[in-house]
This record gives sequence, structure tokens and C-alpha cells, in this order.
Amino acid sequence: MRLLIERTIDTGQERVAVLSEVEPDMLAQLGPLLREAIKSGQRVHVGAGWWCRAAVEQKRLEAELLRWVSGPALVSMRITPGKGDRPPILELGVADLLQAATHGRVTESQAGLARELARCLAWAWLERQR
Repeated sequence: MRLLIERTIDTGQERVAVLSEVEPDMLAQLGPLLREAIKSGQRVHVGAGWWCRAAVEQKRLEAELLRWVSGPALVSMRITPGKGDRPPILELGVADLLQAATHGRVTESQAGLARELARCLAWAWLERQR
């Protein structure tokens, strides 16, 4: 069973995610979009009104999710691959997302979708590394 530790930096929450939570079709759809974002260095539409900007730094994926193509990043994420028997880690910064939800710039549903999308992007990148 493939595991991913998901840490929310702003709240201190942590959960264990499993690859089976993500539909294979979602991984197949997000993989090429993430590759394009990494290669181009530009914002890429990843679906449901969300945009992603990504880069690989020191064998880690550094990415941001943006609600609007020209708007600020609402979610920051860093994916560190696992080593040996240690699972990979997804670190999420969601303070801006929570603030946007508080001020009505995104709905609770959109905020939840952003977190799920971040997890799916993490898995898409990790599966590409295999």
C-alpha cells in the first residue's frame, strides 16, 4: 500500500493518505498538466477553476494552487519523496486559502477541492517518479 503523509503547516494537522484514494483517471489527467507546469514555469489550468505553478527544487516538487490565472497563490505545497521505508511527505500551506474562504472569495467547497487537488497533484508527481 502506497502512503503519503499530508501535513498542514498552518494548522499542525497531519493525516495519512493512500494512493487508492485517487482515481487512476485523475492521475492520468493531472500528470501531463503537472509536467507542463514544471517544464514551462507558467501557470497551468488543472481543472475546476484552479491553476498550478510548479518547479522541482532539490528533488522536491514546489507548487502553488491559484484560484484565478492572475491572482495570488492560495495554497503552497512541497512534496518530498520518501526514502527507504519512509513515505513521502506533502506539506501544505493553506493560510491564504482559509483567509479567502473567511472573506467569501472562495466557498468552503472550493477550499476543500483545493486541498484534494493538492493531494492528487502530489500523487501524480510521485507516480511519475517511480
